[in-house]
Amino acid sequence: MENDIVSLIKSIKWDDRVCRTGFLQSKAICNEAQIQKIEIVKEVFATYDNIFWIQDYCLYDEKRTEEFSLEFAKAFDIDKKWPVLQFENIQSASKEVLLFVTELKNLDLNGKSLKELLVYFEKYVESLKKFQKYYILAVPLTNFCEEKLKEFGLTDQEIASYAVSYAPLDIDNISDSKNPLEEFAWLKTAYNIVAEVKKEDFESSTDEDIESSCVGINAPKEIKYLVDGLQIGIYLRNRMKELAGRLWYYIEDVVASLANGLGINRDDFLMLSVNEVRESVSLGRVNVTESEVVSRRDCFVVGQLDRKEIILSGSKASELLEYYSKKVSGEVGVVNGRTAYSGIVQGRVRIVLGKDDFSKFIDGEILVTSMTTPDFILLMKKAAAIVTDEGGLSCHAAIVSREMKVPCVIGCKNVTVMLNDGDLVEVDASNGVVKVLENALVSKRKKVEK
Repeated sequence: MENDIVSLIKSIKWDDRVCRTGFLQSKAICNEAQIQKIEIVKEVFATYDNIFWIQDYCLYDEKRTEEFSLEFAKAFDIDKKWPVLQFENIQSASKEVLLFVTELKNLDLNGKSLKELLVYFEKYVESLKKFQKYYILAVPLTNFCEEKLKEFGLTDQEIASYAVSYAPLDIDNISDSKNPLEEFAWLKTAYNIVAEVKKEDFESSTDEDIESSCVGINAPKEIKYLVDGLQIGIYLRNRMKELAGRLWYYIEDVVASLANGLGINRDDFLMLSVNEVRESVSLGRVNVTESEVVSRRDCFVVGQLDRKEIILSGSKASELLEYYSKKVSGEVGVVNGRTAYSGIVQGRVRIVLGKDDFSKFIDGEILVTSMTTPDFILLMKKAAAIVTDEGGLSCHAAIVSREMKVPCVIGCKNVTVMLNDGDLVEVDASNGVVKVLENALVSKRKKVEK
């Protein structure tokens, strides 16, 4: 049966949108969130039936993604203000989530039974699903609005002037915070990977370091609905990251207590699906074998196939990971992408895929990553240039690089596997080109041969 599933997964054409490290559990919840139906306007829905995390790669059904453009166009014909309704919906969800976060911060877990802890865990799951579902709208919406604005004759530079958040984000207020270490303690947390913020993370932060809100020029009436859609898409993308970071940070004590009560370590607990947690609590012990948990730690695949949860580990997961990691053999000469902020610089590459790579980054290096999120801001300030796998003019890297005036090339598909740490490159962000001047691996091999 697993062989059939592997073949079926391979047969689907995937939109490989995100590459992020994290645990099976949180990624499985995000998958579940994103198969929920969102009504865009009456009888027009956005949803996915197929979505997978293959270890660090998040894959969306590409055929379904392509259909979103038709549905957005139909929705705009019916009601040009429909994105505003989605903005209002996530605002409402945000209030509920933040109330729960406050509850978690003040929670006394002493003496709580497994069943009592499960109540908070279930509430966390539902809270995450309330807003994480909007991710299926956010990226396709920004892409759709960018393309439609081009059809109106706008240049990339003109579109970029509109590419700001529809409303202020919490992170915009870092420089005004009297106690950022506490208020933004969640900033580096994602997919249950908790990284503590430090004082030096905030020492040089200013409003200019972080994307601005609503600073774009006023849009003409005929394109205002597209500009609103673009800016709401940007807001959704970043607001979800803020809310998710808080939830993953403040659910930590509940997770640790549940793990302890089940006689399993915290990281292994996070390799269980939500249903497996429920069943384990009901039994009073972990209902997944130790060998299966170990196998998942090595490599896992978790997703929804025709809305049915699939979990694979071991050789089958490794086979899919190898299939989709898209390793590029041979020497790479030129990588093409899209200009986010112009400039030409030369420097050494540093591949940064997660928090474990942050400490390796040296001032003046070329930051090469899949995508940037708020926790990358400190590195972005140190970088000579920024190059990403993903993104359009409205992505986080594009917005922040323009604010910081750091040359940036986005949308370079798989640049994180095409380049190597230490490669000497020229980033010609004015033309969206990254040229390899010296391949670090080849240079090292030649030295060894001598």
